[in-house]
Amino acid sequence: NSTQNDEPAPTLATCRALEQSGEEVESYEGVLVKITDVTISSINQYDWSVTDATGSETLIDDDMAVMAADNFMSDLVVGQEFEYVMGIFNYSWGTYKIQIRNLDDFGASAGINDDVHVNPYEYALHENYPNPFNPETQIRFSIGGQENVKLVIYDVMGRQVRTLVNGDSFNSGFHVINWNGLDNVGNPVASGMYFYRIKAGDFIAHKKMMLVK
Repeated sequence: NSTQNDEPAPTLATCRALEQSGEEVESYEGVLVKITDVTISSINQYDWSVTDATGSETLIDDDMAVMAADNFMSDLVVGQEFEYVMGIFNYSWGTYKIQIRNLDDFGASAGINDDVHVNPYEYALHENYPNPFNPETQIRFSIGGQENVKLVIYDVMGRQVRTLVNGDSFNSGFHVINWNGLDNVGNPVASGMYFYRIKAGDFIAHKKMMLVK
């Protein structure tokens, strides 16, 4: 079992502070963070969602984990509670995640909670990242229920440039869509300002982004 006595003390945080759309979330990037009284709230394709007393969710990931921790995480179940979880808070593939390193990053297990409460997601269109960008950027949004989503890029003249999502059904939660700077026929678009517009059920919003070459 590796020791972590020679590393700096972790920064105590909450799931609310670390949630994907948190106002100060970027300030934790690259920091060793620790959240307490943690419950596994969902098991995703590539990562796990966890929640705490705030009812917000953040992600934990095994990309940096040693084999023993990786194997341990593959057996996690929804509702499993831990005294704490800690790791390096990183941004990758459009989401912020706590990167688990080894078994010491999990506190004592406190059993299974069959009644996990997570705050409902808001309907929101978040800032794309990076912005300005070249050649790719990630468009991030969250929805509060299952919705058919349309996500379209427009130029400053209001012309459709690229349809990224065309009425596909998405579950409630936080989602990331990549745009590679190409139009609908696969040609690179010119430098300049673009708008991305989402329609999800009754929710409609748009934001600006800048492509620089």
